[in-house]
Amino acid sequence: MIIGMRGHDFGRMDPRALAAAIRETGFEATQLAFTKAFPAPAEQYMTREALCDIRDAFAGLALPVMGCYVSASDRDPDTLAEAKARFKRALSASVTLGAGCVGTETTHFTFPESEREAAYARLLEMGMNLRPKDDFFPTVITDKALDESLVPDILSFSGGVAACMGQDLPPYAYGDLGVLLARAITKSPAIAAKEIVLAENGIRATVIGAGNYSLALSGTTIAAPPELLPVKNVPVIEVPLQTAADIPAVGNQIAAGLRTFDLTDSQPVAVAFAGYPAPSFSELMALAEQIARTLDGRSGLFVTVSQADIAKALGSCLRHLLPDGKFLCMDRIACGSGDYIDIGHPVAEATALPVIVKQLIFS
Repeated sequence: MIIGMRGHDFGRMDPRALAAAIRETGFEATQLAFTKAFPAPAEQYMTREALCDIRDAFAGLALPVMGCYVSASDRDPDTLAEAKARFKRALSASVTLGAGCVGTETTHFTFPESEREAAYARLLEMGMNLRPKDDFFPTVITDKALDESLVPDILSFSGGVAACMGQDLPPYAYGDLGVLLARAITKSPAIAAKEIVLAENGIRATVIGAGNYSLALSGTTIAAPPELLPVKNVPVIEVPLQTAADIPAVGNQIAAGLRTFDLTDSQPVAVAFAGYPAPSFSELMALAEQIARTLDGRSGLFVTVSQADIAKALGSCLRHLLPDGKFLCMDRIACGSGDYIDIGHPVAEATALPVIVKQLIFS
């Protein structure tokens, strides 16, 4: 793992002084945004000679990102043309610097403050196919628009935006667009005409960046007492287990993970590992013994999640060692440390478990 820090977090310095400061703090990589990191106007550093000097000054430091902050959806044609030209110049400069990519930020609207809520409402309505799309809409869509043949009858909102709906909050209470979007939703007649269902449980994705969900089925070799299910938001600890040689260290790895996450004995926890195909009975028993060591004194649910097809056999070994233990074993599921999992009631005549893996992605 290479750890870096944005250059402009050190303040404005000339390139060589900035590179020295980054090295002195022990970082191995940086992001350079000329307009924020260097004292002179950015254009001064865009000549071939200046770029070569910067490249030499930062020799030995990785440069995964060159920052170029422009408004990519400005309504003024001249301003938009200049933004595109600046970005193209940054792309050319990044080649000389050896940067991995050129990054910008989500655009800002140029509507007057008084018009912004109405503008957000129009964009939301276009995105939901509740009004015809105008020429501005394609400039702000980040992925792809909803198929125009689909017009929803029911709308659902979750996360931070939903939490702001109906609340009397300052426009930028959380430093983002959540409050303004919530206001736009509640004031839109087109949206109000639809049936709106608010999610009972949501993740505050507006605050943390994004959440990635994946749904999988674990089966048919599972060991899952139905009385322990369903269970939600179980934190995952990943331990290295790819060969039989890794088994003796599993117990200590799990104990270290429990300390890292500061989990109490009553909290549920899942331990994830890759595993390997066709382990012998003695190897499974040795693995079960390592896991059983960490279960001593725990009252919370303990879940094992393996990618290899061993859950039912491992569950049988654990049940032999811990007849009254609160645990379940799943396989064919990929997750890692920092993830959370939800496990539903058994399906397919109790031969499979629906599992949601929740991964938080921080910007």
